[in-house]
Amino acid sequence: KNMALSPEDAAMLYLLADTEFRQGKLLEARAFAQRRDALGDDAATLDLAARIEAAAGDRGAEARYRQRLGDAFPAYVPTGATTP
Repeated sequence: KNMALSPEDAAMLYLLADTEFRQGKLLEARAFAQRRDALGDDAATLDLAARIEAAAGDRGAEARYRQRLGDAFPAYVPTGATTP
């Protein structure tokens, strides 16, 4: 898909954030995760955003995402994915 044609495609934004994260491109990953997050709460996105912030060394942002994740999705169990 072309992001210019579907800038609010939640699944695509998550996929791009995850791909950039796995490649160690933290700024790009953060940007895509923030765009996905702006579309509404999603457990996987909040977890990914927390992992991105942890890898970037921003413990405050990581904690905020983890708090939101726990508040909105108390039963969510992370998949065990690791940081790059």
